[in-house]
Amino acid sequence: GLHETSGRTGRFVALNMGSMDPNLANSELFGHKKGAFTGAYKDKPGAFEDAQGGTLFLDEIGDVPMDVQRTLLRVLQDHKFTPLGATSSVDADVRVVAATNKPLRAAIEKGEFRLDLFERLRQLAITVPPLRGHRTDIPLLFTHFLAEQTREHPELLWLWADRVQPDTPPVPLSFVLDLMCRTWNGNARELKNVVAGTAAANLESRVFQTPERIVDMPSAERPPAPTPWPLPGPGPSKNAREMTTNELRRLYEECAYNQAKLALYLDVSRPTVIDWLAKAGIRRA
Repeated sequence: GLHETSGRTGRFVALNMGSMDPNLANSELFGHKKGAFTGAYKDKPGAFEDAQGGTLFLDEIGDVPMDVQRTLLRVLQDHKFTPLGATSSVDADVRVVAATNKPLRAAIEKGEFRLDLFERLRQLAITVPPLRGHRTDIPLLFTHFLAEQTREHPELLWLWADRVQPDTPPVPLSFVLDLMCRTWNGNARELKNVVAGTAAANLESRVFQTPERIVDMPSAERPPAPTPWPLPGPGPSKNAREMTTNELRRLYEECAYNQAKLALYLDVSRPTVIDWLAKAGIRRA
């Protein structure tokens, strides 16, 4: 999103610093010339050159070796880099975006990360809360990851287009609400893996199957606060106060007769849901 809305015409290049061989880090970042070291049979551009005019994303920046931190700092200060084996520097027209899940201030105190590099990188700091800190995004992310799986496996299109029963979404509301109540220690990556498992469980099916892994995942200590959010599939067709008794009964059943989950979906308080159910004469099965 940062790159797409920046107006930059160059490429977006992502580099995982955590999985990089420390001995090859400088070559990966800045490239090398033919003959720079044993095995360098031809010129190779680095990530900074590939991202010229665009954006370079350095993931797991907290894992960068100290000597590479020193070189990276110099590039950020001078806006120039020198490929290994080169005799002249190259101007760097690159927007650098870095991310880490490590507490960098603690790493600075331990001498594992340079303070000057930290300050250079944090010109604009964006703190991304853990997934459990913005649960209302889970249905959106679920839909996004499911769309990716559908592009790879078109046979999953029934999850979007067909209906197992009239007016019932193929992906049950209770399943999505259950996802919202999980702890997600692995954040969005864990959710992506769960969606991949959901897709695998439904490749051969026309009736939604819940992947076994969901049963073993830990739930949060308390359900999320009531907040409006969209679902993958049809949500309420009208204002909750205008719903028919049958619609309210169906949603209550989809929520496994959990009043807190129903309140979350309808974006009202739990006492309001209890009042509506009582006036409609709907009791738990």
